[in-house]
Amino acid sequence: MFLANKSTDREEYQNIQSNIGAMPKEFIKGYFNSPHYHERAQLVYGISGIMEVYVNEQVWILSPKTALFIPGNTLHSMQAITDISLRTLYIKKEISNDIIRGNVKLLKVGSFLKELIERATLIPINYDMNSVDGKIMDIIIHELKIAEEIRYSIPTPTAERLIKIENMITNNHLLLKEKIGYWSDYFYMSSKTLNRLILKDLGVTFIVWKQYLAVKISLIQMSENKTLTNIAYDLGYQSPSNFCRMFKNITGQNPGVFNQALAEN
Repeated sequence: MFLANKSTDREEYQNIQSNIGAMPKEFIKGYFNSPHYHERAQLVYGISGIMEVYVNEQVWILSPKTALFIPGNTLHSMQAITDISLRTLYIKKEISNDIIRGNVKLLKVGSFLKELIERATLIPINYDMNSVDGKIMDIIIHELKIAEEIRYSIPTPTAERLIKIENMITNNHLLLKEKIGYWSDYFYMSSKTLNRLILKDLGVTFIVWKQYLAVKISLIQMSENKTLTNIAYDLGYQSPSNFCRMFKNITGQNPGVFNQALAEN
């Protein structure tokens, strides 16, 4: 639920006097919000659905248990993995600097903060900051300051060869099982040279990069209603528990959190 006829144009939230402007918007599965930036900082949060948010050649996968805080004037884009009920908070620069100190942050969203964000969408864009609505926004600011940060992001390749590898694996996940020698032979280069390229471009090893890709592929398979057990074995893991451990190491959350969010769509 949100305020009827409330604007879904992000530009209308940039020059308001209020500390926070809360914008509700719905996106269908597969929608891509092209790279853009705006003056205000932004808290990207979906009360339902799964999305990927790209900032500074990194990607964060968001569930209803997490939100991404992006500083103002920072180029970013979004891909909807499922239908999304987005709730965006546009926050005045002076306020946001006190929360994130200029860095992108992935935050845990508990039930209390979730309800506050949902309540904020019922508040007009221009509200009296000394009113009850203003106090609600003040509480949101406090909750964002104390919210637990999850320290993870997934690097996205910029090197042409690595982009090709990622696309090939995404389109044929059986290639996920291949070792680095397979890909070095494919590009007529040594394994050492390819691994150096991966480290330079992504900052991680080939093995870790494959885990990132496994997470992304598993989310696609979850959206197709495949069970976690089948996904684990399908991606070459010896047991579902091994897969779940890897997934949590990468995202900071159990795959069941994402699976539940997908089931609700």
